[in-house]
Amino acid sequence: MLYRMANFLVLDRSRANTGASSHGLPPLSPFFVMRKEPMEAMERALLKDEESTQRIMLLSGLGGAGKTQLALKFARDHETRCVPD
Repeated sequence: MLYRMANFLVLDRSRANTGASSHGLPPLSPFFVMRKEPMEAMERALLKDEESTQRIMLLSGLGGAGKTQLALKFARDHETRCVPD
């Protein structure tokens, strides 16, 4: 989470998930900034029903924008549904 303090941005890394997941997903960067709208779009597109059909989604954007971290966050949040045992 970013906080503005006297013309400086301060990154709160205390809530970063730095451990590996139970399915071997790498940890999130301590600099990850959650973006609500893209995450909700991914959840609507990929988790819209309980069918076990495979779905594919393409994330695009400038280098360093956080595409990989967003995908990792989604996979970690939904790893029981997204990562095979």
